[in-house]
Amino acid sequence: MRRRGSTLVELLVALVILQVGLLGVVGTLVLSARTVAAVTLLERGINEVEWTLDSLASSSWAGAGERLVEPGEVAWWSDATETVWVEFRVGDASVARMWTSLLALEP
Repeated sequence: MRRRGSTLVELLVALVILQVGLLGVVGTLVLSARTVAAVTLLERGINEVEWTLDSLASSSWAGAGERLVEPGEVAWWSDATETVWVEFRVGDASVARMWTSLLALEP
């Protein structure tokens, strides 16, 4: 007489394979959520830096400064080569940094 259906061992093996697959999917979701958060922060930083450079270009250059923005700060300064640096920082880490010549900021 032949049995129909699956044995208990076959069911356990199938459950283990299913569990490994689900853990892989959950790991991928966590990694993609971190990546989206990092890209969103980078986009925010680039936008803030570009806005600050545009603002400096439309007004007269007033030296170094900084302003708080959510979730960090934007700082700008010039160096000895008359280059204007603008940086977006979150905590101790620089997220985005751009530069331009002081001559480019003159009207």
